[in-house]
Amino acid sequence: MTNKFSLLAQVASDWWWEMDANLRFTFMSEQFSRVFGLPASAVIGRSRAELERVDHESPGWRAHMDDLAHRRPFRHFETTFVDATGIARPLSISGTPLFSEQGVFTGYIGVGQDLTELRRREREAAERAADLESILQNIEQGVVLFDRDMKIVVYNERLRDFLELDKSFDAHGMTLDEILHYLAERGEYASEEKQAAIALRLRLMQSREPFTNDRERRDGRIVSVHYEPLPDGGGVMTYSDVTQARRHDAQRRGLAEQLDRERKSLVAAQTVARVGSWETDLQTMDVQWSAETFRIFEVDPDEFSPTHELFLELIHPDDRAAVDDAFKASLDSEDVCTIEHRIVTPGGKLKFVVERWHAVADGDGMPARAVGTCQDCTELKLAQLEAEEATNLLRVAGRTARLGGWVLDLEKGRLQWSSVTAEIHDEPPGFSPTLEDGLRYFVPEDRRKMEVALDLCALEGRPFDETLRIIVVSGRHVWVRVIGEAVRDRQGGIRSIRGAFQDMTELLEARESSRRLAERLYQTLDNINDGFITIDGNWHFTFVNQEAMRLLERSDTDLYAKSLWEMLPDIVGSGFERHLREAAATQQVTTFVEYVPALAKWFSVRAYPSSEGLAVYVQDVTSSREQQEQLALLEAAVSRSNDIFLITEANLLDEPGPRIVYANDALAKLTGYSPNEVIGKSPRLFQGPGTSRSELARIRAALEARAPVSAELVNYARNGSAYWAELDIAPIVDQTGRVTHFVAVQRDITQRKAAQDALAISELRFRTVAQLSADIVWDWELASNVIWQTEDGPARYFKPEDKPASPQSWLERIHPEDSERGLADLIAALRGGGDEWSAEYRLQRADGSYSQMIARAAVIRNHLGKAVRIVGSAEDVTEQRELEDRVRHSEESYRTLFQAAPYAIIVKDRDTHRLIAVNDAAVNQYGWSREEMLGMKMSDFYAPEDVQALAAGQRSYSSESSGPLKNVRHRKKDGTFIDVEMAVRVLEYDGRPATLAVISDVSDRIRGERERAAAEEQLRASQRLDVVGKLTGGVAHDFNNILMVILANVDAVLDFPGVSSETRQSIERIGGAAERASQLTRQLLAFSRKQTLRPEKINLNDLVVATGALLRRTLGEHIEINSLLADELWETNTDRGQVEAAVINLCINARDAMPDGGRLFIKTRNVTLDEDYAALNPEARPGDYVALSVTDTGTGMTQDVLSRAFEPFFTTKEVGKGTGLGLSMVYGFVKQSKGHVAIYSELGHGTVVTLYLPRADRQEEKAVTREFHIPRGTERILVVEDEDQVRAIVAGQLSSLGYAVTEASNGEAALGKLDAGPAFDLLLTDVIMPGPINGKALASEAARMYPDMRVLFMSGYSDDAISTLGVLNPGVTLLTKPFRKNDLAIAVRRAVEGTR
Repeated sequence: MTNKFSLLAQVASDWWWEMDANLRFTFMSEQFSRVFGLPASAVIGRSRAELERVDHESPGWRAHMDDLAHRRPFRHFETTFVDATGIARPLSISGTPLFSEQGVFTGYIGVGQDLTELRRREREAAERAADLESILQNIEQGVVLFDRDMKIVVYNERLRDFLELDKSFDAHGMTLDEILHYLAERGEYASEEKQAAIALRLRLMQSREPFTNDRERRDGRIVSVHYEPLPDGGGVMTYSDVTQARRHDAQRRGLAEQLDRERKSLVAAQTVARVGSWETDLQTMDVQWSAETFRIFEVDPDEFSPTHELFLELIHPDDRAAVDDAFKASLDSEDVCTIEHRIVTPGGKLKFVVERWHAVADGDGMPARAVGTCQDCTELKLAQLEAEEATNLLRVAGRTARLGGWVLDLEKGRLQWSSVTAEIHDEPPGFSPTLEDGLRYFVPEDRRKMEVALDLCALEGRPFDETLRIIVVSGRHVWVRVIGEAVRDRQGGIRSIRGAFQDMTELLEARESSRRLAERLYQTLDNINDGFITIDGNWHFTFVNQEAMRLLERSDTDLYAKSLWEMLPDIVGSGFERHLREAAATQQVTTFVEYVPALAKWFSVRAYPSSEGLAVYVQDVTSSREQQEQLALLEAAVSRSNDIFLITEANLLDEPGPRIVYANDALAKLTGYSPNEVIGKSPRLFQGPGTSRSELARIRAALEARAPVSAELVNYARNGSAYWAELDIAPIVDQTGRVTHFVAVQRDITQRKAAQDALAISELRFRTVAQLSADIVWDWELASNVIWQTEDGPARYFKPEDKPASPQSWLERIHPEDSERGLADLIAALRGGGDEWSAEYRLQRADGSYSQMIARAAVIRNHLGKAVRIVGSAEDVTEQRELEDRVRHSEESYRTLFQAAPYAIIVKDRDTHRLIAVNDAAVNQYGWSREEMLGMKMSDFYAPEDVQALAAGQRSYSSESSGPLKNVRHRKKDGTFIDVEMAVRVLEYDGRPATLAVISDVSDRIRGERERAAAEEQLRASQRLDVVGKLTGGVAHDFNNILMVILANVDAVLDFPGVSSETRQSIERIGGAAERASQLTRQLLAFSRKQTLRPEKINLNDLVVATGALLRRTLGEHIEINSLLADELWETNTDRGQVEAAVINLCINARDAMPDGGRLFIKTRNVTLDEDYAALNPEARPGDYVALSVTDTGTGMTQDVLSRAFEPFFTTKEVGKGTGLGLSMVYGFVKQSKGHVAIYSELGHGTVVTLYLPRADRQEEKAVTREFHIPRGTERILVVEDEDQVRAIVAGQLSSLGYAVTEASNGEAALGKLDAGPAFDLLLTDVIMPGPINGKALASEAARMYPDMRVLFMSGYSDDAISTLGVLNPGVTLLTKPFRKNDLAIAVRRAVEGTR
């Protein structure tokens, strides 16, 4: 007969179980083992409380226990069970109680259902939805997904912010038309006609084409809206806040326009003093240093590009934080800040500098840059620090070691104590006792020693070092060490004694404590019961106690200082040696038992390693070892047997029966009793109500006869379960023949006995558990076509009046689309030779809806192989499939948003840093395939130098911060780089910690920002050069006034007839020096474009030829000069002298760049600069130019030197070999001439400097130059000059030339003189004067009053008539300071006569 219960256990999704009356498992079906990975034997005999992982105090568990206690059935109780891997799996169990025919409770039978997969799917669905929801909610953009019907499927909270939706408003399921109307009603499209706005957006989104547009919201934000259609219909719309980006664009355009205007203004340079200067851009933290600053820090400008971070690295580590903090604090004010700190040069030299700086705000009042100076003050600080360091070192050392100092003045008899010495005596700092008072602190027995030591030192100069005791103020006794030595004067006399005073109390007490401890330890170890040995690193005995000497059979004199291997040679190479050496090598405590043949003993050894060797405890375990070996042999004989071995005493056959003296481990496997539990008890412990009394009587008769006996009977295990046992009992007799014990061997034959009962109860078990199962269980007998099914099956799928009468009733309820396939599979299973059949189909419920079913069945065949019966179950998986559909739909929706987003999104594992998810935009942006990217780390996107910068802490991609990461460069697959910004969020993804990054390619914006930054930098440079240029011109102007006084007085002295020849030579030398100074001021004015140019039409070819001889003499024979002069060269209208000076300057610079000789080319040509050239070179203007180039084959310039070539006072020449004004003068002169300068240089190849001078107007005629003798005159001249000395000198010189002179100190006074009359013939006026009326305004007013009056200007420079006009206007004559008397006479005469 087939066991249907077993067949059902094989095919059902549930497993079956049984429990006895003690609620211990007696049966588990095979499905249990398949689910939990445990054999049924692992749970048989155990209770649920032992196996399930639940809170036994929870109300649910208590209620369940109450059901069990009252023998009530239960259904679908959820609990957890630990499988073979240690994982707690959720499960549902149902059970019904079993009772005997007499109504006695015999246990439970029931089913269990594994809920792990269902819960896993539920959990994964929730986690996946949470992951995707987290991604969606953590991005910066607002996102909404439309399905193919243009209905809203999902959107994030950021979209609510962008559209200003109420928190209570739910847009899910709304159509595009509905949401557009809703937004229109709220005023979203207020600037447009409502219906037109809606119609436009409907057309755009229904056109299936992507689009992007910007909208300015009511709060001023600019929002970029992007729509991306999806291939299967619907689309994704994203909203991004681009306010800042658009504002940056507008600012960049404004700055570019402002820079263009600034480029047309004057360019000048800073005057660098001996103190170094610097400037820091507070946005980029880029730093610019002057040449002196580079020299102070001893770094090469060609190799070192200063930044704020590099500057901080040069600061001494101890000062770095203070300097950085002071710098940051200074940015909140415009006050000048000062700090003194140390720097460490690259060569390791320590320097001290004083920094002074202040912050400069931008147009919005925000700090934009910091400008400051740096001064070297090393020599002064070193002297101060040496003294401070010595003092501090002495004080710190004294306090650390409780070491103080003292000095005894022998003449005054008074002691001077350091603060530490006073502290040792419990006296306050500064305490200074007399010698007599100081000696009183010593204890009486040591005081005399101290007095003798002082006397010998004072008389003979003998130093001393004593350890003595003192009694301090608090009464404590303190051990001190006193050291003293004599101090002699220059004559060798001893004037004082100085020394040290140290508290030695703690040290001496520690030594004494250590000695006492060592003695106690020695006594303890020598008297312990174990042998104790210490061995040094060379394996020599260093200590052996009494017990160890006894065990080793050696005396201490035999062992001390001897090698272990020498004293016990037979342990060499044994396990004994191996264990000891292992303990020494690994420094791990080692315990072992080894035999020593020479001593014929077993030793138990514990070895404790230390830095000095081993400490070893030894015990003699020889006797116990032998007993253990004998016992082990006996136990081994029976322990491996599956049969139960029992040994009992032979007496007490009556009650309580013979006592058990031995039982093997097999007893526990069968009965549940451990051997220790049954020792001393009778075997009758195993008997019960089912044990045959007649069989027991037969066994007793045999035992009384002292004869062996065999029997079969029912015994009982500890849990009360019965089992059939086969017994073989034999007597044991001693040497006298007396029976002392019985030996019984018991075998379990339960299975053999139970096989007969199994089929009888199978049907009952089958029906019982089938009713408990959540599945529909059925039994189909094919011959009679009769089917049995569980009761709840028809109730769920049939109406009461339509209960199934045959299997066909069930088959007819299968969905038509599944019926044919399912029936064909069933027929194939029945006709084939297989034993199992399964199918998934839809089954119609009683209400007309369908359930998704999975059927599994076992085919029962007769001896001919024909199918006669099918036993199976059908599991309703509708809920599971619906859950899977919901998960799939949710994942598809969120994944669509993830993949269709127009910006790159990546998710990386925070532990491994590998990418675990990337969207299509990321794949397109970087160029790698999705598979390639999922194998990459974030570091793969960075250049090596960027990875190092991130590792240094500048930026962490795994940061918890939610702010955007900017200034990030990412590498694409093709090796190019893009600028990106990353919005970073931390989240859980796929059950693990992850980081989400939304990555925007901002290369275009960054490029624009860089252009804007460059424009700002050029603007700042222009403004800075303009300010410093004005300073340069102002210095030159003031200097010219001073030189004017000097030269005028030189002329006056030289005109005096009584001057001696020696004095005349000295005065002429003064005049020469003043002339050279005047030349220097002209160079300054040339750079600042404030010199006065006298343009004339010239041909540059003639000028080059004319200067050729001078250049050859100046440059030397080692320079080969080549002239490449263009034919029909245009003329240029410029100052001949300035062009000549520029050419000479450029040639000298070229010579200096070729110290070993080389070739120099001077080339002229006609050039037309077009609009394209001007666009690339903003300082140039389109037009015709005459170009003059000077080319050398010298060393060339680095990019940094090239960028600073025109800065005044910047030079790469050695100190004293260049002023740094040459190129600055050339630059200023050319720009003042409305020309352009270009430099091209390659390091190691040479440099080309080209001057572009405007082509002269072909209608102009060359100016006529007339020669004048030094003239005199009698005309009336009004001299206007605010400098008193200059005015007096000019008036005196004019008077000496015969003119009638009237003086005025400013414009207002001059107008008063003009008003008073009579008319003057000439107005000689300074250009720049204090007050509202300057020279130009005065000249205009004078021309109005006296049209025929001539005007002659004089100035060191003209910030108005010269800077504004640039050159002399027709009719305007200017006399440049400083000038000599002859220059004045000629200029006045020309002005009066109206000639030039």
